[in-house]
Amino acid sequence: MFQCGNEIPLPTNERMEKVIFALPVSFPLVMMPIRILEIYYKMKNRQYPDFFYFSNLALGNRLCIDTMTDNNKNIESLYEKESLELLKQETDIRNPIYLWACVILFAHLGRISNHIAYETLKSLSQLQVENRLLNTNYRLTN
Repeated sequence: MFQCGNEIPLPTNERMEKVIFALPVSFPLVMMPIRILEIYYKMKNRQYPDFFYFSNLALGNRLCIDTMTDNNKNIESLYEKESLELLKQETDIRNPIYLWACVILFAHLGRISNHIAYETLKSLSQLQVENRLLNTNYRLTN
């Protein structure tokens, strides 16, 4: 079910496949820019930034489980916390993957009640949106 990473248990390739194929069905608006085979390949080979990787795992963890156990909740919480911490540390907030990871975590946090994480994510994504608006305004006026 899970492979052991550094501290956070990582899903096996079979579980990753189930998560990636279940996400666009369960969250079509959040996963709209997805190309399933490409994202599966890149997630399996860890070619996306870790904040994106863990945000997808946080959102998709429940989709492949019939009965949610305390262990599964803890793993989901680890994915969420890791993604949030990595988003806070990210310096390139102009990367579209950054904003997509924020949207994915918003969808995840909409299913659970973690007000502190929600507010943190809200401020991180707000910075990215403001930056894009300023860039657009600058390009239009010059």
